[in-house]
Amino acid sequence: MRFERKVAIVTGGNSGIGKEVARRFVAEGGRVVVNPIVDEVRRKLGDGLRFVFRNFPLTEMHPHAEHAAEIAEATATHNKFWEMHDMLYAHQDALDDRHLAEYATLLGVPASEVKHALAEHAYLDRVREDFMSGVRSGVNGTPTFFINGVRHDGSYDRESLLAAIADAAR
Repeated sequence: MRFERKVAIVTGGNSGIGKEVARRFVAEGGRVVVNPIVDEVRRKLGDGLRFVFRNFPLTEMHPHAEHAAEIAEATATHNKFWEMHDMLYAHQDALDDRHLAEYATLLGVPASEVKHALAEHAYLDRVREDFMSGVRSGVNGTPTFFINGVRHDGSYDRESLLAAIADAAR
């Protein structure tokens, strides 16, 4: 399937702890293997798809979500956002500050930067800006998909997403 113009999917988080951590980030050709359906859609559409992932930390349900989102933002400054994203998905049961710092260090982000980012909440404004943008757009849970600016309330299975994207590209 090839489209004449790019189709944008915007999503905020997903259904489990750590899955809502993300960054206001546009990725073309990036790799997210932790959500197999989205990964399949991205592989199938390739350059015809712009995938945007926004922070939507549900802190009442997941107490470490906001710090995890901040760390994802910090690693993005080192072009390691998607690696951190995948690390957070893979280790959803260990998202306390100590583990977040370990993950960032494993990805090559200096420990001093990680500690500073968490202690000073260097990326908190960005995380909260994404969250409030989601609230204003009608997001009340995760995952939430928008296709070319329109909320997708249909199924999230591969075929349904591909059909919705194809409709949006017409």
